[in-house]
Amino acid sequence: MAKLFLIGGAEDRKDDKIILKRISSIGKNIGICPSALKENPLDTYKNYKEIFESFGSDTKELDIRDSEEADDEKMLKLLDEIDTIFFTGGDQVRLEDIFHGTKFLEKLLKKVANNEIMYCGTSAGSMIVPKTIIFDGDYRGLVKGSLNYSEGFGLVKDFLIDTHFLHRIRMERICQALLCKKYTKGIGLPENGAIFVQDNECEIVGENRVTFVDLSNNNLDYDKVEEGDKFPIVNMNVSLLNHGDKFDLKKWSII
Repeated sequence: MAKLFLIGGAEDRKDDKIILKRISSIGKNIGICPSALKENPLDTYKNYKEIFESFGSDTKELDIRDSEEADDEKMLKLLDEIDTIFFTGGDQVRLEDIFHGTKFLEKLLKKVANNEIMYCGTSAGSMIVPKTIIFDGDYRGLVKGSLNYSEGFGLVKDFLIDTHFLHRIRMERICQALLCKKYTKGIGLPENGAIFVQDNECEIVGENRVTFVDLSNNNLDYDKVEEGDKFPIVNMNVSLLNHGDKFDLKKWSII
């Protein structure tokens, strides 16, 4: 599996900065992409730039606001000058709208797959990673049809990801997404919590616990549930892991 560093959002940017410091220890040339933000993306870029450079990393500005800019030769060339890309938070659907079908995304995915670039994201930047992304439906996750879906970058294909998981009470949301889209496994990333993935091994980084959900033993026929009806979740397997713990994504078990 490609090298990924995925944060659930609201990571510490003022105090110890454990998560961002860890990213900087791996990535020495970081391209910061604030495209998920519609308003004032460069303010966020400058904040991350200051943090990463304080840890000794060099940074590049990937200020891409539409598909045409994504295919600009200057931006494509920058992908050859970085070893890490960092997508900030914002709106994951905006990321899909900007990058889907672009030369930039095609080149990025190849470089990530070949371990030439580590993919990092926070909040929306993490949500966009799977083949299927989730949006809407907070607090109504066990009401059929309360969620919306779109196409992600497809860096992972076997499980779903949700962010702000503990703080926005999204367990029910990811469960419905798994059933609706015919997945069995998902990862809930908390605020100020992250996973570092390399070779199917997942290490937990940060203050809050990461949730691993397995619905492979669930026997509910979701297709038979009427739109707008509530439905149960049974036979769910959940693992809660803390900073320093490691998880095998292939075996779906703690290491």
